[in-house]
Amino acid sequence: MDYSPILILGALGFTVALVLTGIHCFPGFESVHSGNGACEDPKQNPENISAVIYCAGGNNCSDKYAYQGVETCFAASKIFRGKKECIYGCIGFGDCAQACAEGAISHVKGEIPAVNKNTCTGCGLCVSACPKKIISLVPSKYDVHIKCSSLNAGRYVREICATGCISCGICVKICPTKAIKIENNLAVVNYNKCSNCGLCVERCPANTIERILPVV
Repeated sequence: MDYSPILILGALGFTVALVLTGIHCFPGFESVHSGNGACEDPKQNPENISAVIYCAGGNNCSDKYAYQGVETCFAASKIFRGKKECIYGCIGFGDCAQACAEGAISHVKGEIPAVNKNTCTGCGLCVSACPKKIISLVPSKYDVHIKCSSLNAGRYVREICATGCISCGICVKICPTKAIKIENNLAVVNYNKCSNCGLCVERCPANTIERILPVV
């Protein structure tokens, strides 16, 4: 039977198609515009992209209730949008790690999963698996990431999460390439302008900004 991804619609269909065909390319990058819609070698990562999880909360973020139920992020997200006080952040059950076919995501329950840039193929399965939509594929050459997705006001973020962005603007002021701006109470980086200098990492008062290097 032909399991061509073209015939399978929707996010679930796309995920199924990736698994069945072995194609490890994700829409939006040059590899899907090459004519055949697939990487030349599906087990490689010619675009050199890797997943970034935009949350540093985990145990640093307070809970609003004690969750008792199926321990998946998807299931927990259906009950008051998850147990965390921050409705935007990682729920912490590791659906992304379970979805990763390459074993590139390690996870300890309750903590933020960690992506190994060396083994991540940029397939995007984790992106599809995350109910909070806080995982993106980014060129691996960029090391500096603002690990927060909260759109809450800084004062509230400070109350519920020790590592959330408080939109103080320090990173915006010190960035030598003007790569960072505040949008909807959240600092965001324009990777096309980022020089990986790391000044924002050093100066962030909440330790929201991290430098993520390949595993040696």
